[in-house]
Amino acid sequence: MRKEHTQSLAPWSWGSQPKRRTIMEKKPFYISKTLWLNVLAIAGLIIESYTGHILSPEMQAMVLGAVNIILRLITKEEIVWK
Repeated sequence: MRKEHTQSLAPWSWGSQPKRRTIMEKKPFYISKTLWLNVLAIAGLIIESYTGHILSPEMQAMVLGAVNIILRLITKEEIVWK
């Protein structure tokens, strides 16, 4: 279930209408797809150090960055670190 509430930002916001932001439900950090993707990326780097380079550092950065952007676009909930 997803609850959304809107809340005004600072009164000095630009534009004629005050900007709104969405307050999202929170989820535990261990459910975050972005967190697990980055854990897998670190594991991949460790494995590469033992087996030899499979992908160039530029290719790794490009792929990881692109997937992180995609995950950020589909994120619906804020994570809780407690």
